Amino acid sequence: MADNTKLMKNLKRLRKEHKLTQDEVSVLISKERSSIAKYETGKIIPPLSILALFAKLYNVTVDELCGISPPSKPVTVKSDGDIGDDSVSFAQLSKQEQLMILKIRMMSDEEKDELLNSINIKISKDDNE
Repeated sequence: MADNTKLMKNLKRLRKEHKLTQDEVSVLISKERSSIAKYETGKIIPPLSILALFAKLYNVTVDELCGISPPSKPVTVKSDGDIGDDSVSFAQLSKQEQLMILKIRMMSDEEKDELLNSINIKISKDDNE
């Protein structure tokens, strides 16, 4: 059996860095919470399809997730159009904002476009009232 120590440590570390519970991760990737726990403890190795979901959720490559390459720099969310040092780290966002971002990352490009259009329509309506 392959050594999956790096993988299980990275799964747990990334979940905690994103301030997520195993229950929240299970909802985001549509797997049972017990499976998430087994992945993090090394009782089972997730299949490649699940590794890809974890990688997308945490904004890392599968190689990074498995400890094959060094982790990338943390994601910083910047306000659109502003100049200056007003960036906000993921950890500074509210739990609700973090979950929204993570759920959006799991969407297809088409679903993201639909969501963005809906948001733009909502903002336009609010501006006109």
